[in-house]
Parts: sequence; structure tokens; C-alpha cells
Amino acid sequence: MNAFKNDKSLIQKYPGAYSNIRIAFGLSFLAARVIMWLPRIMDFNRIIAIMISTSEEISSQAALGATFAAATVLTLMQQYWAFLVIRGLLSGPKKAPVKNE
Repeated sequence: MNAFKNDKSLIQKYPGAYSNIRIAFGLSFLAARVIMWLPRIMDFNRIIAIMISTSEEISSQAALGATFAAATVLTLMQQYWAFLVIRGLLSGPKKAPVKNE
């Protein structure tokens, strides 16, 4: 995918390969970062929340809170990227910009 993004002329030379790679990347991203990630991170955050509520030390509560916040922010970022991937997949094949030489 990066090879095509870095060299736009490859998109013009191999439009079928580019379309197939976009679809494969999008589907693998959605499988790994949405379908597989969400249940695990929700369980992880639930456990962290239980540990925060049962901890008596403020330092451990702060560390666990930072972990919870980081996991939540990363998950929100991945959901935004998933939205962009879905939008890209639904938009159809991309055309490379034509260079006037």
C-alpha cells in the first residue's frame, strides 16, 4: 500500500493491483483493528476500572487511570481510522492524478 502511495505512477501502471491491495488492506485493517480489537479492549478497560475502584493507593489509581485513558484514546483513534477506511472502500477505485508533461 505504501509503495503505491509513495509512487503515484504505480497506480496508473497497475490500477487492478492497486484496487486489490486497497481492498485487502481495508478488510485486514477492519478485521484486526475493529472486530478483534474492540472486545479485548473493552474487557481490558473493564478490568482496569475494577482495579482503579478497588485500589487503595493513589499512585496505583493514577497509573491505572493513565493506562485506561491511553487505551481509550487509542481505541477512539482506531475507530476514526476505521471510519476513514470504510469510507475509502465505499468510494470505489481511486484514480491516480494525471501528470501533464
